[in-house]
Amino acid sequence: MLKPKNLIILVIVLAVLAVISFVQKAKHRSTTSQGHTNLLIAGPLDKDQLERIEIRHPGKDAVVTLVNQPEGWAVATAWHAKANEQRIEALLRGLDNLYGEFRSDNADVLEDYGLVDTLMVTVTGHAAGGGDALFTLQLGNQAGRGIGNFVKLPGNNAVYVSANNVLGDLGMYSGPDAPTSKHFLDLNAHKVDRQDVDTITLRDGASTITLVKEFAEPEPAADDTTGALPEIDRSVYEWRITEPQRQAAAKTKADGVLGAVSSIRASDVTDPGVDLATYGLIDPAKEARITLQDGTVVGFAFGDERQAEEGNPAGVYLRIDESPTIWVVNTYNLNNVFKSLEDLLPDE
Repeated sequence: MLKPKNLIILVIVLAVLAVISFVQKAKHRSTTSQGHTNLLIAGPLDKDQLERIEIRHPGKDAVVTLVNQPEGWAVATAWHAKANEQRIEALLRGLDNLYGEFRSDNADVLEDYGLVDTLMVTVTGHAAGGGDALFTLQLGNQAGRGIGNFVKLPGNNAVYVSANNVLGDLGMYSGPDAPTSKHFLDLNAHKVDRQDVDTITLRDGASTITLVKEFAEPEPAADDTTGALPEIDRSVYEWRITEPQRQAAAKTKADGVLGAVSSIRASDVTDPGVDLATYGLIDPAKEARITLQDGTVVGFAFGDERQAEEGNPAGVYLRIDESPTIWVVNTYNLNNVFKSLEDLLPDE
């Protein structure tokens, strides 16, 4: 048990340490936290103002470049494949009139915030017409329990906490990392209204199956005196197999194929400059074709399988008509499109 004299000394020592700690924290706050917010990027920002957006991580030697082309935004670092403009708009909304809460202007602690070249991400928007940068923002670590990120402007040591989660808008949900082109890709490879499709042809090797919609003959209204042919209700139909032989198809089963060819979402794209034979797309083993009510024909060539490697997902190569884009789709897309004749017949 401590003697009274020793206890008093211990209390005095603890009190001194507490005072020192308080002074140190107060000093740190006075030099690193000015307790105010600053406008970091002035708005308004609109994607039509921009020629390109670059996202870089110098420490990982990674860059993603988005370019504004006459036909729309594209991902230049993914063979100029079509960009998801909703994600570009979300990024610009997050940067538009972006405010930050001041944290530090001490160059010695920039690494603590992840704001050195080896750690941080830089996003830059370049003005249309080859102009200078409209904005540049450097992003470090996530700000603890807050929704924002530690950020700063180039050539300035002042660190702020951003009002928005800009890293999330860049696809970096766990903190600064190498940017990926895939986050900004529009992976909707094909989409058409199901009701517009009249015919589906499936070729799997030497086997071909053709499915045709058969619509009910419309009855003219009792009081119609115009003599005009009534309009077909395209939502009411049955499926008929016309090849290899004419027979009825199970509507629910054929509708499953219709859904699979009407909307195809890819998981990735790959280099269209490579010889198509590399992807099994010169003489593909599986092909599908749809004919729309206006006579438009859309063809789908499914090639070889790709194995997953280095962050690239596994899947099957797909080319639609003569498009330069080579898609990679999940194997379940392939399995949902191609059915055997027995799979399409009504249950007995």
